[in-house]
Amino acid sequence: MKILILAAGRSSRFKGAGSKVLVNFWGSRVIDILIDKAQKAGQVYLMVNDEIDAQVQHANKIVQDMAKYGTGAALQHYFAQHLDDDVLVIPGDLPLIDNSAIEKICSAAGDIVVGVMQMPEGAERYGRVMLDDKSNVKEIIEYQFHEAKTMFANTGVMLIRKSAQYLIPQLQVNSANETYLTDIVKLANESGLNVGIARLAHDCALGFNDIEELNYLLQLAQTKWRVQALKSGAIFYDIESVYLSHDTKIEAGAVIEPNCVFSPCVHIKSNANIKAFSVLSDCVVDGVVGPFAHIKSGEIDNTAHVGAFVEVSKSHIQTGAKIKHLADIGNAEIGSKSNIGAGVVLCNYDGKNKHDTKIGNNVMVGANSSLVAPIEIGDNAFLAAGGVYTQNVQAQEFAIARTKQENRVKREK
Repeated sequence: MKILILAAGRSSRFKGAGSKVLVNFWGSRVIDILIDKAQKAGQVYLMVNDEIDAQVQHANKIVQDMAKYGTGAALQHYFAQHLDDDVLVIPGDLPLIDNSAIEKICSAAGDIVVGVMQMPEGAERYGRVMLDDKSNVKEIIEYQFHEAKTMFANTGVMLIRKSAQYLIPQLQVNSANETYLTDIVKLANESGLNVGIARLAHDCALGFNDIEELNYLLQLAQTKWRVQALKSGAIFYDIESVYLSHDTKIEAGAVIEPNCVFSPCVHIKSNANIKAFSVLSDCVVDGVVGPFAHIKSGEIDNTAHVGAFVEVSKSHIQTGAKIKHLADIGNAEIGSKSNIGAGVVLCNYDGKNKHDTKIGNNVMVGANSSLVAPIEIGDNAFLAAGGVYTQNVQAQEFAIARTKQENRVKREK
């Protein structure tokens, strides 16, 4: 099955900078969340304008002829280039759509299947779904042509099977100088085709046109993701204070303390304890993190401990290693049971390139030490506190890299 995401709109009502599909939604752009979800269900195509084309890399893109407006014009442009089997159309502003909603609409019967939801309270801009006396969909009328609300609103999600695709060229430009895909429903009924319906929940089908609607979706997302997280079997001390991303994975047995933030690509394993006020992204954690830790990327193994005010990026902290206080760890491999003292900095950036640090097993790095990468520290080595280390240290060696202390008599003023 092909999935076509419509992202060529002008976002004229969205007062943020640029297109609404590029807005940040809890750490990921809206369009990236949609692409990630859709790729699990089929081959994804993206209908874009010039702005989106330049800013989205990982998708099959089709640049819409922006002289022709509307969702119908987008589909006509798509089918002019592609002869397809079933095509699922998804608007580009549905960050909450999930795989269960996609499966529901794709499994429904009909030459065309329309995704609908209960008309949201106060929603003026959703298309009106007109039903006949047997609750079949007769047609969809856009809100500007039908002021009265109906029971169901059009979500914009529509499955167009191959048997109905001959109707796409028949869509006409309307009085608003746009071509609407929703007009295909009336054409299908007039042609004797079967129009099916799939009822979707608000928490997967709501879109947004302005900042106020976006803010509502941001809060709705957290409610949805928190409910999913509670079902995982993890222990949350105060889940209302924890902020998640669309792809956060937390295993049963993990303990999550208050006021933590999980950015995209975080996997919390069963032995993990994420202490209060920690921020994590792009990492796999099976040890203890925090409080007040920042894991930008990397792996924290079982029984490893990354403590208060420690920042970790692109590093692997192995089993039993401890970095308990005030350290900056980047581009590093920290061996099992090593102990990194307070105030340690791995100096991985030379102003142009980043370099790696490799610290072996059972290593002791004293407080307030700076290790200038690239550098390797062998197993069971001991680095004295307060040094600046620029050379490799072999296994079992004791290293000191500081000037000798010298005490002198104070001069009297």
